[in-house]
Amino acid sequence: DFDVVYIYQLSPVLMGIPGILYKKLARKKVFLYCCDLWPESVKIMNIREKSVVFRVLKAISTFIYRNCDRIGIQSKAFYRYFKEAHDIEQDKLCYIPQFADSAYLEKDFNVPHEGFNFVFLGNIGIAQNLDCLVKAAALLKDLNGFKVHIVGDGSYLEKMKELVQDNSLEDKFIFYGRRPVSEMTKFYCLADACLLTLEGKSIIGQTIPSKLQGYMAAGKAVAAAIDGAAQGVILEADCGRAVAAGDADGLSGIMRDMVLHAEKYQACGSHGRRYFTEHFTKEHYIDRTEKEMKALVSGGII
Repeated sequence: DFDVVYIYQLSPVLMGIPGILYKKLARKKVFLYCCDLWPESVKIMNIREKSVVFRVLKAISTFIYRNCDRIGIQSKAFYRYFKEAHDIEQDKLCYIPQFADSAYLEKDFNVPHEGFNFVFLGNIGIAQNLDCLVKAAALLKDLNGFKVHIVGDGSYLEKMKELVQDNSLEDKFIFYGRRPVSEMTKFYCLADACLLTLEGKSIIGQTIPSKLQGYMAAGKAVAAAIDGAAQGVILEADCGRAVAAGDADGLSGIMRDMVLHAEKYQACGSHGRRYFTEHFTKEHYIDRTEKEMKALVSGGII
């Protein structure tokens, strides 16, 4: 009795195949919401475009995406990728930003404490380009009174710890490992500003990491080295400062200014929360998705 097949596509893209089969069997429309671009995502694992594995994955990805009747994308940068990689026109796509938990919007995380604390929350992988953060901190050895708190786990964690040791930054970095969601309140209370870095060598670097929305909902200023849509959101929302992905010098300059002139960034939190409320709530996401699916079933276009 269902009206449309909905696919929430993370990785791997193969999860889309059952949805395509349902489409064929039930003769229904398919709406796919794309969170991870394929086969672009596998480049992080050093799988080259000319390799047999990549070409096979590209063929499978193209088959899945082309068999969807409507594709929701979480970043406007995806428009170009779908055209160039899969020859899918823009009129088959619709921009629907990912939502984030609104629970932090009403909480007060401004707890007095000594010093200035930068907090990074989330996955610690190659794509997060945390080398940039370590290099930025190394440029601040002359600056006292700040700490960098790393909350999370991932494939790059041990390498990051090595980089911290190699740069003699053990007194600046504190690693907490993976922590339960119930403890996030504690770390947001600790944070004077939150950190965001991402590699910028591929289209993946043009996305909006979900941690940015969490930072904004919590009312925290953002210091970022990131490209694309995420940098655009930070600047448009006026919730912090951002430089290009991999720009360690620029990131260190932001961090230095935040430590020395914290009063300049006091309004960033409220700006971020206002922008979040206007763009990133679950209600916005569900309303837009529902309208797209209804239009798909009725044959209309929004």
